[in-house]
Amino acid sequence: MLGFGVRWDQDSRTVFAEKAGVQITLQVDNTEAILNGDSTTLSVAPRNIEGSVFVPIRFVGEASSFEVSWDSATKTIFLMPPRPVVSVDGKSKITISGKWGHITKV
Repeated sequence: MLGFGVRWDQDSRTVFAEKAGVQITLQVDNTEAILNGDSTTLSVAPRNIEGSVFVPIRFVGEASSFEVSWDSATKTIFLMPPRPVVSVDGKSKITISGKWGHITKV
C-alpha cells in the first residue's frame, strides 16, 4: 500500500523494501534497520507471527515521507501522504510531507 517493492530472504529472515528514493532493510527480531544505507535503531523489532512479518509502521511510513498518527480511542493508525498546497494567487506552493514542509515559489 505504500508503493514498495518487497523481497524476503528466508535464510537471514530479512525484508528488503525499495521504491523511488527509499531503501529499507529490516530483520526479524532485530532493532537495527538500514534506511538508505544508514543504520538506525527501531523502538521495536519486526516480528514474524504465524508466517507473516509485521514491521514498525511509524518507521516505514515516516521513511516514505508520510505523516503517521495514532488514534488511541479507536486504535487506528493514519498515514497521510505528501500533498501540495498552493496559495490562492498561485504564487506560493508548499508540499506537506511527514514532519516537514518544503516551500517553493511557483
